[in-house]
Amino acid sequence: MDDTPHAPTRKDGPVLADVQHRFQYAVLASGALSDQATAMLAGTAELSAAQRLGIYRNGCRTRLLETMEHLHPALRSLLGDDLFRDFASGYLDAHPSRSSTLARLDEGFVDYLTAERPDPGGSEAWVDILIDLARYERVFAEVYDGPGTERDAPSTGPQALDGGRVVMAPCVRSLRVGAAVHEYHAAVRGGTTPPPLTPRPTRLVLWRRDYRVRVTALAPQAHDLLEALLAGATFDEARAASSLEPAAAWAHLRAWTASGWIRASAEPAPPNASSAPNAPSAPFTPQESMQ
Repeated sequence: MDDTPHAPTRKDGPVLADVQHRFQYAVLASGALSDQATAMLAGTAELSAAQRLGIYRNGCRTRLLETMEHLHPALRSLLGDDLFRDFASGYLDAHPSRSSTLARLDEGFVDYLTAERPDPGGSEAWVDILIDLARYERVFAEVYDGPGTERDAPSTGPQALDGGRVVMAPCVRSLRVGAAVHEYHAAVRGGTTPPPLTPRPTRLVLWRRDYRVRVTALAPQAHDLLEALLAGATFDEARAASSLEPAAAWAHLRAWTASGWIRASAEPAPPNASSAPNAPSAPFTPQESMQ
């Protein structure tokens, strides 16, 4: 089916919005028919209408590729400039930019890489790690650009709410990856030699504090607890899903509140929660930040 934009015209000429839409389509879409757009551009003695359109297309394409490189510096480092641009170009061809902000340009990049992976059976660990790195960079950007808690009143401790549910800070995100992609990303951003990306199941939490993105790794049970809370579970439901003892789970809740991950809670602390073995009692030290 032909999806080339066609819109109504007035007796005295095309509608302005239609002209703009068709021109945008000709500039952004791979292989777009340019005859309609060039019919609305004036040529000169030096450049034809088609050549002038080509200047717009090349300039726009270059800007989009530069944005992809900015959003995925670690993946670019891992793949190399040429291969990264091949992947980014293929993605932009398949998913022309439709957002009003370049910050969302790569929203479908992880899905594209997954669909185009060279091992259809999904048997190669290095492909999973490559996709995990792209996923991590996307989440990192979302946390940086999304809502934070910088203007909220400090959380001094869990506050009682109805319903027994925990209110999470809007900037907290959890992620499961197959290697320490956060360490690789931090090294690339810091200008140091990144460590090898060897297979190692890793559970991460990202959040923003003082307008910087922070990230730390969690133990499996603690990460299970956090994921359940982020999904809207009550404290008791989340603790059961994580198989943590009540005192240990509550100690995590207290530490996460101190770190700014949790805004409020309705759960009463169990007896002797502060003495739970191996439970965190202080905010996590962030391993990475974005200036």
